[in-house]
Parts: sequence; C-alpha cells; structure tokens
Amino acid sequence: MPKPHPHRVIATLAAFLAAPLAIDAEVTTFTAPSGYTTIVAAAASDASTPTYSFVSHSLARKRQAAAVVTSGGTDTLTVTNAGWTPGEFVGTPHYVLIASGDTEGDIFDIVSNTADTLTVSGAGDLSALATVSITIYEHNTLTSVFGADPTTKGLTAGLDANTADQIIFYDGAAFKTYFYKNVNIPDFLDPNDILGWVTSADNTTDVGDTILPPNEGFVILRRALTALSVVAFGDVIDDSVNVPIADGYNLICVPYPISGSVTLGTSGLYDAEDTDYSHSLQPGLDANTAELVVLWDGSAYKQYFYKNVNIPDFLDPNDILGWVSSADNTTDASGTPLDGSFFILRKAPNPALNWVFPTVVSP
Repeated sequence: MPKPHPHRVIATLAAFLAAPLAIDAEVTTFTAPSGYTTIVAAAASDASTPTYSFVSHSLARKRQAAAVVTSGGTDTLTVTNAGWTPGEFVGTPHYVLIASGDTEGDIFDIVSNTADTLTVSGAGDLSALATVSITIYEHNTLTSVFGADPTTKGLTAGLDANTADQIIFYDGAAFKTYFYKNVNIPDFLDPNDILGWVTSADNTTDVGDTILPPNEGFVILRRALTALSVVAFGDVIDDSVNVPIADGYNLICVPYPISGSVTLGTSGLYDAEDTDYSHSLQPGLDANTAELVVLWDGSAYKQYFYKNVNIPDFLDPNDILGWVSSADNTTDASGTPLDGSFFILRKAPNPALNWVFPTVVSP
C-alpha cells in the first residue's frame, strides 16, 4: 500500500525560481527552484562554556535531472536514453530521490553511473521501481555549506576539537565530531596531520566532502561569544522526502526550509489509526511507555510524547490526552514547533519506519 501523507506543507521561499525544461519524454533537467536558508548557532555564554545548537540544512546543493525508470536491478536503476555522462554523479556526492510509487520519498546515495544506469548504495532489489519517477540531486557537504575555509563564514578553527567550533553528527550509536583544523602539529609529534576539515578521531584525513543529508540533523558547538549565522544557498527539494527512523535515538529534521510550519500536532508523528505503529510513533500513558520526541531548548532536553491514556482522577484530575511533555501532562504541547534538528526515540519491538513528508509547493 502507498504510505499515507499526513499533511501538506506550503513553503514560501526567498528567490524561488521554478522553471523545469523538458529535454525528451524520459529525462528532464532543470533550472533550479532555488532559495537560501540561514543556519544559526547561539553564542557561547562565556569563554569556557560553549553552546549547543541543533540545526539542519534543508536545501539540496543542486538538482541535476529527473527521469522515469525503465528497469531496476540489485542496487541499480536504468533509464533508457538518459544520456548522462558516465561518472558525472560521482565526483561530488549525489543521491537519487524516488518521486512516485509506493516508495516515494526514499533516498539512495549514488555510487556510480553510466550513460543510462545509476548504481546506488544499500538499496537491494529495485526491480519493482520500473516506471517510477526519480530526481537526482547533488548532496550538501561540510565544504559546500560552511566553506573550504569556514573561518570566512565565522566558524572558529583551531588545533583540535577542544579549541575549535564543532559540527556534530549522530549515527544512531555515537556522536562524531568534525572541526576545521588550521594549525599544524609539529612533525616530531605528528608528521601526518593536515590542515582542513578533520574529525576529532582522525586529523590525517580530509573530510570536507562529508554529506549533510536533507533528512538528518546535526549539532553546532559554538565557542565564540558571538552568534554564528551562515547563509547557505541551494535548490528546493520539491519532491516528497522520507525521514527514516530506526530503533533507538535518531537525530533528524524537517527536510524543507519551513521553519515554524511543522509542529507536533501537524507532524503526522501520531496516527490513531496506525495500531501497529508502522508509520507513526507509539503513544502511551507516560514517557516510559510512549515513544519520544526530544528537543534541546538551549540548556536541557525536553521530552514530548502522545498521551492516549488518562490517569485516574483521584491520582491526577488535571491530566489531558494529546501531545504533552514528560514534565507536564496537563498542558497541550501540540503547537510545539519542530525546527532545526531533534531526536526521536523509537522503542523495540516496533519496526523501523519512515516519517513521511509530502511534496513542498510554492503558493
């Protein structure tokens, strides 16, 4: 069955320029529906106390082409007469977004391409995708968003992660820290270190091409006493985008530049008819029984869940049903915005799910 679309999002973007140009019946290239988004990290409160800002990047770096799949195989999608240049989607990272059919919204990273065939990563058997529409986008990376030298955009660089601003990702099991290294370690201490984007665990490998997926969030640790504001330009993803949610904590984001437009109540994260929790979160009496949306408020985490069981009045006469916080079950929290990035805690034995987002359209 096709997955439900819980709501329709309307986005108004500065510099929105939509003009698709048909090349033939099967392949389309584009001038961009383009815009910009501003990534903001709060200033540190003092020299020894950095701040953490949960942020996201909600534009594609570039939309390259659209097509209709002719046939699929194991990790491959073929488009007859596509006319792509072999390897054109590999020099910089690209992904293919499924734009129709039962798996609409799924994203696969492109590993290689020929003139008519894409090879993607970890997709498995794609034979069922014959006749579906796809769109190819160029990924954003650390370098494309923050710059080859991010100090020009206000990031603090340093000798190590303890002196520089950090870009932090969560992979479902652990945090991974990236920073811009602009000071060499003396060769007798470390002859192999480099200057540039590195990780806290490896200062010898350039990681400037690290991908910032459109459906994953990240954290900026800010050391400077001034706020960071990075304006990043890109192309609007005007297809549906799914946000995968696996068992455990997932650091995710709304994959569109629509700050303030999606709330707990409009998110579709709770669906009363989804009794097997295949596409929404499990409700419960409290934070111990329900699945959680966890937001950072600048100083602490706040847990939210959908409460679908009343507490007996003699124990708590004021509790309500609906979206509430774990600290207050008497106040409706459905208007809480899902901006930047945030965690979702998926609990076993519930299956992995896709948080389904509909197409973004311009009024």
